[in-house]
Amino acid sequence: VLARHQDFPVIPVDAADPAALANFPQIPPQQAMKSVHLLYPDGRVRKGYDAVVGLTRLLPGYRWLVPFMKIGVVRSVGWAVYEWVTRHRHQISRVLGLSGSNSPKGC
Repeated sequence: VLARHQDFPVIPVDAADPAALANFPQIPPQQAMKSVHLLYPDGRVRKGYDAVVGLTRLLPGYRWLVPFMKIGVVRSVGWAVYEWVTRHRHQISRVLGLSGSNSPKGC
């Protein structure tokens, strides 16, 4: 879960921490564990690939990618890749050496 804050554009929230998620009642804990969520100041929520597009919009060096990421076929492929990575995130973490005591609770 990522939330925008007035002093800092993005705040990561550990989806495995019920106390942290309590601050975001608009996201059910089960959903928070399944995909990344992006909350906008106006209350809109985007998840999965759409959250990735929203985050890309916040990165100064990568904003130019956003219109490309919204093209139909790119968006379809983006969602497919996002879902594949989501299904295999634990294996990917192990291969990259990110699993274990140094990984976030949700990995």
